[in-house]
Amino acid sequence: TREQLIAQEEADWQLLRARISLAHRPATTKVDAPLQTSGAPVQVELPSARETLVEVLTTAGDSQSAASLDVSIPPMMHDCELRDFQVSAREKLLFATLHLRQHALLFSAGVGTGKTFMVGSILDAYKQVGYDRPGVDRTVAIYPDFAWVTKANIVEKTRRDLLAGFGLGEADVLVTNYDQLRATLGKWFFRSHTVIREGEPYIVWEVIRGQLPKVIVWDEAHSLKNEDSLQSKLAQCINDLPPEERPLQIFMSATIGTRVRDFKCLAVAC
Repeated sequence: TREQLIAQEEADWQLLRARISLAHRPATTKVDAPLQTSGAPVQVELPSARETLVEVLTTAGDSQSAASLDVSIPPMMHDCELRDFQVSAREKLLFATLHLRQHALLFSAGVGTGKTFMVGSILDAYKQVGYDRPGVDRTVAIYPDFAWVTKANIVEKTRRDLLAGFGLGEADVLVTNYDQLRATLGKWFFRSHTVIREGEPYIVWEVIRGQLPKVIVWDEAHSLKNEDSLQSKLAQCINDLPPEERPLQIFMSATIGTRVRDFKCLAVAC
């Protein structure tokens, strides 16, 4: 009904405000106040992710949800030490996926900031809590719950980093490259058929049900920006599934695109 659509739209706006607030406000930490003129620096508490969302929900009139909000974040279980900004990014991404239940994320950070280790720590947390997406059909899956797609020349390095930093081996995460996804490996996840449109044949790709992982990390996600490329079409066909049946998709890139159409895979996935 019209009333239900209006209510759903308002709920979506509330959630969007929460996500925007979380994206621009860091996790709780102490910093020196810049306006102190004399004496010892004043320690200022910045709001945590939980405090930010509670504020948004309360402002929106949903005090019951705000009071019952649980935003516990799984601790680090391995010896890999993250820097403060990496820990903050980890907490925000886990909050967005474990508690806001987002379908897709863009993780954009500069070259050399340690994106692999930050996202690796997230996969490690998912393994700890038994992260699940009940709608993802894995009835005949032969590959792990997590998949990591990257450039061919850094596949081995990514495998080593995930294993050494977080104990994530081949039984936990499938690390492959875009070339393999287009070739032999892709046949386990995707299939094609030809349709006739306006008298012309077109190849259409679709997901093979029962095989998709629960989480897909698209490393070097700018590789998907050309919507007519095969790897982009394969990623796009995942988004043809209903949102609840899709895996969580994490798009990693320092520069994912410059034109609006470069963001098609990401935008539709969200």
